[in-house]
Amino acid sequence: MRASKLIILLCVAYAAYHFWSEHHGRIAGGTAGSVIKASANGFVPLPLGANNPPEKVWVCAPPYCPSKKGQRADELMRLLPNAGIQCARTATVHFAAANEADWDRINSIWMSGGPVVFVNGRAKNNPTIAEIIAEYRQNGGR
Repeated sequence: MRASKLIILLCVAYAAYHFWSEHHGRIAGGTAGSVIKASANGFVPLPLGANNPPEKVWVCAPPYCPSKKGQRADELMRLLPNAGIQCARTATVHFAAANEADWDRINSIWMSGGPVVFVNGRAKNNPTIAEIIAEYRQNGGR
């Protein structure tokens, strides 16, 4: 089961990289004429699908990963509940991207390292715990 999730994640990452490399002239958020405003904490809007409900903070990283990315995700999963934030870790995320600009943003964040963290329909790669807490509280979290 774990191996199949990892294979799926690698396939998604490869497809995202392939798509990004074909569209490398575009900036994150769309074409050069469009700008997506990031929150004060650096999170940008990303369309999560129904399988990842927004009431939780989602930490995206492979399970049981000994890399720095995996260790960082482990750290976030320990710290977020201590701050009273409901969170979940996942190796896969479903997107409800409506257009090419959405896919450009997804690829820009996903390919920039990790872990990728989703808070209230916004995402950032490798945010600090303070940025996550501030974003969560800024957008209606308790």
